[in-house]
Amino acid sequence: MAFQISPPEAFNFQRPQEWESWIGRFERYKEASGLVEASASKQVNTLMYLLGSKGDDILSSFHLTEQQAGSYAEIKGRFDNYFNVRRNVIYERSLFNRRYQYTGESVDDFITSLYTLASSCNYGQLREEMIRDRLVVGIGDRSLSERLQLMADLTLERAISVIRNTDVVKKQQPMLKEQHSYSLDLVRTKRGGGFKVENRRAPQPFFNQRSNQRPRVAARCEWCGRNTHPRKFCPASNATCYACGTREHFKSRCKTHRVHNVVTETETAFLGSISTSGTDERFIIVHVNEIPVEFKIDTGADVTVIGKDIYELFKTPLERSALAISGPKDESLAHDGMFVAKLRIGERVFKEEIHVIPGLSQALLGWKAIKNLKALAKICELEVNLYRRRFPKLFSGLGNFGEAYNIKLKDNAKPFCLSTPRRIAHPLLKRVQIELQHMKASGVGVITRITQPTDWCSGMVVVPKPNGKAT
Repeated sequence: MAFQISPPEAFNFQRPQEWESWIGRFERYKEASGLVEASASKQVNTLMYLLGSKGDDILSSFHLTEQQAGSYAEIKGRFDNYFNVRRNVIYERSLFNRRYQYTGESVDDFITSLYTLASSCNYGQLREEMIRDRLVVGIGDRSLSERLQLMADLTLERAISVIRNTDVVKKQQPMLKEQHSYSLDLVRTKRGGGFKVENRRAPQPFFNQRSNQRPRVAARCEWCGRNTHPRKFCPASNATCYACGTREHFKSRCKTHRVHNVVTETETAFLGSISTSGTDERFIIVHVNEIPVEFKIDTGADVTVIGKDIYELFKTPLERSALAISGPKDESLAHDGMFVAKLRIGERVFKEEIHVIPGLSQALLGWKAIKNLKALAKICELEVNLYRRRFPKLFSGLGNFGEAYNIKLKDNAKPFCLSTPRRIAHPLLKRVQIELQHMKASGVGVITRITQPTDWCSGMVVVPKPNGKAT
């Protein structure tokens, strides 16, 4: 039965390194469709039709004679030379040497990708050894990688065989664990007070066939992460978090080191914002590798993340990331990897790792990028100006009650007095003297110099400020 064979898709001239693969598909199309038996003129016209107007422009630069223009072999050879010269071997090898197995990528896809990348690197006789080394180093299973490195005389064929067999065994383990297990329990009988051995089936890990419900999963404590228990018995009650420094929870349950703003089908995380004139200040345009992308400012996010659809705008390969990203409900978020990009807001530039999360509809700008790009400066300035307009007196001059204030003490209050003056650090001494002179100057009158002993005398605590002053 005859059937129609579609030609290969249009060639992408922005990726000249793919010419060899594309022309190979065209050669197979010639054989499968019977075009190889057609005249040379028809073969040439079919090739040029698929290459489009850009291909016609390149063909005109070859300055072929009429006889050469009618030869398919001649034209194919000219295009081969044209694209091979434009191939950057250094760039191709850098892509090959940075290739790791992506999260969720199958072993076979990773091996195929290495073969494809190596075909453009001109490794010659070292091709198989380079693929073997990249395969061992880039495999996602670290223990398997170490085991392969310890094998003497490891060849590419043997490495592929071991990796594939290990992958098959791992996939079979969940099925083996679903087998019924039995335990022997000692059960006391009512008669005679003796014991008998009774076979008791362990809880089933799969669906109940009658009720069609999942087995109940034990709830987790919000503060320590263990099985649920009364709050007063929680081991994290007196603990201090190593991540944020606050008390009553462990680092593993800390909510300050997670990507908080995640939109799902059942829940939408909300962050407060300042809005004026109908605009939402939570969103900002950031140029990522000079491509404008709208980000949502998320001060609770430790990393900058984008969705898969936005990542398609960039021609940058992903690298594997060992960072685990979790959402607001402590669920683990699958991510394809990350890449390093240049972020720019106006004249401010910052290099940041951007993680790609499938299904994420809104790009989130992490706290590190927010701080370095000063993305919150506009919002903070808006807050200050807002309150300046509402309370102008509070932001001008020195506050003063205008009359004497009577401080009432408790009946049993005892005077507190330091008999030994506290020392001031030498780098702060000059700034403290300037501030003291200002506070007792005429017109300010915050403090008054005392030359005689008093019943009350508290210590002075000096705090250096970012503006260079000391208070």
